[in-house]
Amino acid sequence: MRLSTRAAAAVALTTLGLLSCDHSATAPRLDQLTLDVVSGNGQTGVVGTELAPLIVKVTSGGNPVAQQVLNFRVVSGGGSVYGGTELTDPDGIAQEIWTLGTKASDVQKVEVRAVESSTGAEKVFATFMATALADKAAKLTAAAGDNQAALAGSTVLMAPAALVTDQYGNPIAGVSVTFAVATGGGSATGLSQTTNATGVATVGTWTLGTAAGTNTLTAAAPGLALAGSPVTFMAVGTTGTAAQLVLVSGNDQSASPGSTLPNKPTVRVIDGNGNGVPNVAVTFTVTSGGGSIDGVGSVTTLTSAGTTSMPPGSAAVSWTLGPAAGPNTLQATAVGLSGSPLVFGASATQPTWIAVSPSGVAPPNRWDFGNVYDPSTNAMIIFGGMGGISNGRPLLNDVWVLSGANGSAGAGWTQLNPGGTAPSPRGERRTAYDPGTNRMILFGGNPNVGNCFGITNDLWVLTNANGQGGTPSWIQLAPSTAGPIRQYPSQVYDPTSNTLIVFGGLTNACQLPYTNDVWLLSGANGAGATPSWSQAVTAGSPPPARTGHSAVYDPTTSSMIVFAGAGPGGDASGLFNDVWILAHATGVNGTPTWTQLSPAGTAPPGRSGHTSVYDVNANTMTVFGGAEAGRNGNDVWVLTHANGMGGMPTWSQLVPSGGSAPGRAYHAALYDPVTSRMTVYAGIDACNCTLLGDVWVLTDANGK
Repeated sequence: MRLSTRAAAAVALTTLGLLSCDHSATAPRLDQLTLDVVSGNGQTGVVGTELAPLIVKVTSGGNPVAQQVLNFRVVSGGGSVYGGTELTDPDGIAQEIWTLGTKASDVQKVEVRAVESSTGAEKVFATFMATALADKAAKLTAAAGDNQAALAGSTVLMAPAALVTDQYGNPIAGVSVTFAVATGGGSATGLSQTTNATGVATVGTWTLGTAAGTNTLTAAAPGLALAGSPVTFMAVGTTGTAAQLVLVSGNDQSASPGSTLPNKPTVRVIDGNGNGVPNVAVTFTVTSGGGSIDGVGSVTTLTSAGTTSMPPGSAAVSWTLGPAAGPNTLQATAVGLSGSPLVFGASATQPTWIAVSPSGVAPPNRWDFGNVYDPSTNAMIIFGGMGGISNGRPLLNDVWVLSGANGSAGAGWTQLNPGGTAPSPRGERRTAYDPGTNRMILFGGNPNVGNCFGITNDLWVLTNANGQGGTPSWIQLAPSTAGPIRQYPSQVYDPTSNTLIVFGGLTNACQLPYTNDVWLLSGANGAGATPSWSQAVTAGSPPPARTGHSAVYDPTTSSMIVFAGAGPGGDASGLFNDVWILAHATGVNGTPTWTQLSPAGTAPPGRSGHTSVYDVNANTMTVFGGAEAGRNGNDVWVLTHANGMGGMPTWSQLVPSGGSAPGRAYHAALYDPVTSRMTVYAGIDACNCTLLGDVWVLTDANGK
């Protein structure tokens, strides 16, 4: 039976171990030996693999020499031999196994040597040479052209190049490499390349996108699963020199005389590609209207290097209008740039009532109904309410959407037809809106008007409440704990903690008893954890018990702001006109704590059934209408620093132009912070026993 090459080498080593001490005294000297290469020289193989055996024959005077010790040594190429020392067999034959080194460019060489035992002299009998070939393609790496920088829109100095190697790093020629622009919007030529003798494939050219910032180019070898593929090359497009001044925002605004515009006039300095250029001087100057910039007439500022709120190259100022109604202008100048100077215009206007006539079929007139506002779609959603005067009947449970609700574009009514089982018709309910999930939250109400104890505390959610994103559907929630039974409480919603906060109200429909407790509903939108009611333990002296009051919410301070209402602690008519703050209203970041404000200025008359809206950016609360002593109000009041922070809270009455919305109570009001407009809808004129269904918009409703 024939032995394998490794087994044969092992046998030779064993024989050497047994016979090496049994040399004949008459063994020929090295100079009497002849060594012939039988086979194995001049082979070609893949790096790191075994070659066919290296076989030699030792003779002396033509006769084979047995038991001659031969040393096989790798002298170049970094490979290895299996045994290293071999002993000739009776036929003078010795063989060895050679594994090539892993570097294809190295010379691969093995020498066969012998040593004269008596003298220690060494003789090289033979040399085996081999050619090492690279292994198959295994890896793709970047060879050149990564991490460059060039002017945006220009061609990088060094064309990116990819290197294909085998598992040992030997270059592989003839591999197809495809390049592609990945990000940055640039372009490249010569996208399909083949690796050269050094394993490198180079794209033709790479031109960066015109936007300053990071650009990337990829290289891959189609059809091959190479480690590191695809390779990504990165280059940064840099900003060019300042070329132009452009207007970004803040033009054509309107606000009350003497107020600071909500949107800062903003310009941007750009290069020839439209990239913002930082550290360029821009001068803003008031040119008409008598206003100011941060209290002065002219300000020079440097364009921004870029922040989360301002792109690079931007400059902005706070512009306060002059004291009189009329046009105001502001000029922005950057010396030597195209487009300079730029002129901003603004109008100092008085708040104005606008009667809106929405398109579509209008809902039936009603009062004491649920309403919420979705600012992202400028839509008011209403639910139910009372469609009559006598005992509030008939009761309604329909759902309508008023698009274009702020009156700045075409307004229109649409009735929704939600799926699921709808809540029973009712009035005296409270609603809230979660903009993150587009859900309207409905709490309680009275489905049994005329019955003192007909109030319910059921909890409902209307999904896709604005009529967009899917079919609206009613879902009744089942809180894990029982909540309060209330008529005419106030409630606000905190979307961050998904908490509904309810204050005060009546426990039945016969005006007794009044309450002043606070209840929290966690998981209020029904989209996550099971809703759960808990009564809040508050600090500070609470407001007197009341009903028919209003409340707004400041999410920046987690504060509920309560105004007015009716109760036994009110004035001669049983009405309040006080203002209270419940700080940490959700109980998340501290104990809910009551504080009464003492605003400057003349306070509004006491009232109930009114509406209040809040401008979180201006920190103002605007109050409209309600049931006042002996009349239905249509007056408008603004409370500055309404959350009690940043300055002295102060009342002022707005005197709008353009006529006035009719007086009413138990109506809806919403506020759009983008346009500073308050929209008023429906309600009841109890003095004339009239239900309303009209829509009015008040411009500049925050008094700023």
